Amino acid sequence: MQRNDRSGGPPSSRGQSALEGVGAFIAEILAAGYEKGLLDPKLLFDQEFLTARALMRSLSGSSALRGCILHKLRYDDEPISFDLPVEVCGDILHLLITQGMIKPEEVLNTMTPEQCARYLDHRLLWSFATARPVWHGIRKGVDPQILRAESDYLAVILFSALKHGLITETDVVDGIGVGELRKLLFSWQQEDLFDKIRESCGTGTSIDHVILEKITLITVVRRIPKILWGKVVNPKIEVVYGLWSTRPPDSARPGPDEISDTTYSFIYGR
Repeated sequence: MQRNDRSGGPPSSRGQSALEGVGAFIAEILAAGYEKGLLDPKLLFDQEFLTARALMRSLSGSSALRGCILHKLRYDDEPISFDLPVEVCGDILHLLITQGMIKPEEVLNTMTPEQCARYLDHRLLWSFATARPVWHGIRKGVDPQILRAESDYLAVILFSALKHGLITETDVVDGIGVGELRKLLFSWQQEDLFDKIRESCGTGTSIDHVILEKITLITVVRRIPKILWGKVVNPKIEVVYGLWSTRPPDSARPGPDEISDTTYSFIYGR
């Protein structure tokens, strides 16, 4: 990594390979979570997740990024900020936060989601990104706009996992089960689906692709989020890629207000 001492800009990414697989997936869902306002930056520096000192230890291989963070966060001696040892950087950042001289979100503003995914523990970032139970679906007393944002975020998680090769369409269909997926269709839609499956035979098109194309992944996300999480996201992403061990246990259980008289059409308009 190269630094930009004069401008205080982020280190150059030249010479680094692009993130792939889990790293690219984590970076994408972090970016979406920030954009949708679902991730609280303060939570990242909660003791259950990440301390200032732990952050700097994670950046032990990049003095440029450590220096860039400190320089942007009011540590004025620019040359020194890029040359301080890891532990000293951690102590300074800890002091700045605990003394209220900077806010946790200011620290995150100095790191892109890609930099977080490259340097920080993926389990920690996944726990941070999924601290809000987006799989709970429609709940009594929750603002419809928040419910829509949570649903959209769950869709991002699913589409990103497919995009970056963490799961396949077959994983989704096998995990949820054809019987459960069929319930999402009206009878006439089921007949149309069978016709499309027959047409696809011999063309090389995956039957699982045809099923999900007809039902649509958005419908799956909105109508059966808990089943999607329990049968696909948890076993095929969290467990397979070792991501789930640090999320607070209570966030994994549905709350008492899980089911309400709020309807699907009221939240999503159809």
